[in-house]
Amino acid sequence: RQLGGVFNYGNSLYGGAVLEMLDPATGAQSWSCQLFDSVKVGSAVVSPDGMAYFAGSFMGQLVLCDGSVLGGEPNGGLWNENLFLVAVDLNTGLLAWTRNLSLTYPDASMNTSLAVDPSGNLWYTIEEWGIGRVVRADASGDDVETRIINGVRLFGTISFDPWGGLYVSGSA
Repeated sequence: RQLGGVFNYGNSLYGGAVLEMLDPATGAQSWSCQLFDSVKVGSAVVSPDGMAYFAGSFMGQLVLCDGSVLGGEPNGGLWNENLFLVAVDLNTGLLAWTRNLSLTYPDASMNTSLAVDPSGNLWYTIEEWGIGRVVRADASGDDVETRIINGVRLFGTISFDPWGGLYVSGSA
């Protein structure tokens, strides 16, 4: 959820954010992680083994709840939007890994959708000037497979059927 101090930049709403896990029976918070200071969380997904993945964008630096800092693109400047992925082990409440996707995809404008396939692998989307990428990351957050879709303007969602078939929505 977004915290106070929110500001608009282009089509994005930035400020602090809290990633939280709530008890399904009571709604009580059982874990939280604050991200600041100029961040927007756009999507999240949880795998069957208890890994939670979050994607969004930040400006400047992304400061995480454990005190670690995810830096922006070199020479990107304060107003440069960087795309990120964060993995949290909900069994321990610890950050598993973080990644600035803009270092790999400097021309990417959005990462709008996350999904976990039937084997428990994380997939995410990236849009780059009419080229859409659906990317599988390994347990360390490194890219291991990319499927390219030409002519993509905006991704909607990605999902999988029980047999591993990938489904993508969006616009061309």
